[in-house]
Parts: sequence; C-alpha cells; structure tokens
Amino acid sequence: MRSLDLTPLSKVTSLRGGFLEGCSTLINLKLAASYPGITGLGDNFFGGCSELKELPLAPFSNAISIGKGFLAGCVKLGALDLKPLNKVALLPQNFLSNCRSITTIDFHPLHRVGGIREGFLKNCVSLTHLDLTSFSQVSSIGDLFCEGCANLVSVDFSKMIRVRGVLGNNFLAGCTALTGCDISPMRDVQVIGDGFLKRCENALFVNLGSLASLECVGSSFLEGCNVVRLLAVPAVPQFERTKPLFEARELVTKRLGVTNDGLDINAKVVPLLYHLERLLHVRDSQQNDTANLRVKVAELTKENEGLQKKVRDLENSLENEQHGTRAKLDNLEEIMLTVREASIGSGAYLHSLSNADGSGERLIKLQRDLEEQLRELETAKPVLYSASTSTPSPAAAKESTVVTKRIVTQTVSSNQSTPIAK
Repeated sequence: MRSLDLTPLSKVTSLRGGFLEGCSTLINLKLAASYPGITGLGDNFFGGCSELKELPLAPFSNAISIGKGFLAGCVKLGALDLKPLNKVALLPQNFLSNCRSITTIDFHPLHRVGGIREGFLKNCVSLTHLDLTSFSQVSSIGDLFCEGCANLVSVDFSKMIRVRGVLGNNFLAGCTALTGCDISPMRDVQVIGDGFLKRCENALFVNLGSLASLECVGSSFLEGCNVVRLLAVPAVPQFERTKPLFEARELVTKRLGVTNDGLDINAKVVPLLYHLERLLHVRDSQQNDTANLRVKVAELTKENEGLQKKVRDLENSLENEQHGTRAKLDNLEEIMLTVREASIGSGAYLHSLSNADGSGERLIKLQRDLEEQLRELETAKPVLYSASTSTPSPAAAKESTVVTKRIVTQTVSSNQSTPIAK
C-alpha cells in the first residue's frame, strides 16, 4: 500500500494502539482538514512507516496525549511541526526514536511537557543541535535519553531547573560528536544512572558543579570520554555511591597535570565552560557554513559543466548546419553552370540552324504553309455549319469531318516533305 486516503474518517473519535503501524511501503497520505473528535493518539502511531517522508499533525490538534512509539522507526521522515501537539503533557516511551532523517526539531510548542520517558529521540542520527529551553516544566528524564544520536553536537539544558530525582541510564550515551554537557541547572538531581555520557569520545567539558543534592553516580560514568579537559564536580561528600564521580575527576587531573583543588573551584571553571561552549558553537556554525558553501560550489560546478556541454552541442550542431549549407550551395552552383552551358549550346544550335544553306528559308516556308492551312480551316467553318444557331445536320457534320481530315492530311504531308537541316 503506497497511498492512503483518510479523509472519510473525519468523524472518528479515537485512534487506538497500532494505527497503521508497520506500513513500510506507505508514501502518500491524504488527511482530512481536522479530526476534532480525536483527543489521544494511541501507541505506535504510524510506527515503522519507513517510507513516509512527511506527516502533517495539524488535523490532530485536539490531541492531549500520545502513546509510546510515536512515529518511531519513520526513518525517512523529514521536518516535523509539533505545534498541533501543544496540549501534550508527557512525552512517552520511544518518542520519535529511530527517526534517522530528522535534522532539526522545534520543541518550543511543547511548553506543557512535564516528563520525558525512556528512549526520547533515540538513534536520531541526523540531529546536530537540540534546544530544550521550552522544557522548563520537565521534572523527570528516563533512560536512553538521546542515546545514539551520533551527530549531536550540543544540547541546551539551561531552563530545565525542575528535573529532580534520577537521571536515567545511558544519558546521551553514544553521542560521539557531542562537544560537552552542562546539566548544572538540574540542581535537584540525586542520582545519575549508569552509562552517563558513555562513548562521547569528543566531549571536552562536563559541568555538574551545581548538583548539590547528588548522592549516587552509576557505573560507566564518562566511559570512553578520553578528551575531557574541564570537569566541574559538586561539593558533595566522597563516599562509595559517588565514587565514579571522583574517579573521573582524578583521571582528568592526571591527564591535565593540575591539582584537584583547581578543578573544585566552580567559580572559575563554570565561566570557562560557557566560554568554551560559545567558541565551539561558533566553530560549528563556521563549519556548517563552509560545508554549505562547498555544496553550493559543487552544484555550481556541475551546472557549469552542463552549460559547457550544451554550448559544445550547439557549436557542433551549428557546424553541421554550415557544412550542409555549403554542400547545398555547391550543388546549386553546379546546376546553374549546367543551365548556362545548356543555354549557350541551344543558342549556338539555333544560330547554326538559321544560317544553314537553305534551311532558314525552308523553316519560314513551313511556318507560312501551316498558317495558310489554319486560315483554310477557319474559312471552311461557314460552309460546314449553318448560319442558324440550330444543331448541324448529320450530312453537314459528315462533310465537316471529311474536310477536317483532308486539311490534317495535307498538313502532315507538307511537314514530311519539308526537310530540316541538322
């Protein structure tokens, strides 16, 4: 099924779980202008529609809840407008997970969201920047938050001040392009789950300096983050459950060759973190501009090659036409030369014919004989036909035929008896 028309369902009041889930060949979708009766979107809404490239959500603007697996696995889905979902208060499990073609998402319309369940944006490998400043009401973040977003460079958590309790496992794990992480606004977080920033191999800074309520740090904390240069830690007691935090700090201090005390002074470290983040953002913007310029140059080069090919084709076509025109002109000149030669030959022949001994006089005599015979034929008409307008009698018609035959016979005999000089 490649196309589907859902306009007849405009009076539907609910969409239960699995609505069009797994329609992997669906490409074109026609929706009604509005589905006013639908207030909730069930689990796996359009999940696994791997060929679907766009889905307008405006017809579902009355939805106040969405189920788990919302658009999960729509690997070709491009830009998505979330404004119609501005009444939603909870982002469910696997929200937009494995949407590998989405490059940017505007979360500002979702200002009512108070919680983020596990698998949020998991494996959205085309995302580069996330602005989560609209999530000021969010109080909980589940496991696998943005896990596997391999091209994600930065995330803005600056307004997420209500997050408390447990920060889920594998938070930003596998975000190999991430340049740093600042979760210092989440002051009330008490537990950091396992795998925090695991395999974020390009992370340069991590700021946890304001997490004064932190009591436990899970295993694999900053595992694989081998280039971290700035690590701000909170002033919390060092005991078994926070041991990974201090072990990571020790690794950083040994790598940089500075004292622990220097890293504990958050008043100095945090401003450096923000300054570094701004520099990295500028660098990323410049790199993006450079990449866009390279793409444009490649497009212009390709277009230029196409234009040059067209010019060459036009030149070749013009040259072929010129050759054809030259050939036609040469043929015309040959024909004209032949005509001139024939004209000269005919004139010479006629001149020789008129000047031949006695031949000119014979031609003139032949012409006079023909004229005389024609006059005789004209003179014979009154004799053959009656002066009246009535139809000639059979006898008169017969006499006319005899006279005509005689004149024609005389003419032929006269022509045969008059020789023409050759």
